Amino acid sequence: MKAIRVSEYGGPSVLKLEEVPAPQPGPSQVLVRNRARGSWKPSAPASRA
Repeated sequence: MKAIRVSEYGGPSVLKLEEVPAPQPGPSQVLVRNRARGSWKPSAPASRA
């Protein structure tokens, strides 16, 4: 699956589109399909944690 990753602090230029393995749920977990995610500026730093 494709994911946009942030590996360093910076502006939009640090966003990298990468191919990553699809997550696999463990015991007693569920996998929820998310087709799109919105983001607004205050939530961006929290996404980097």
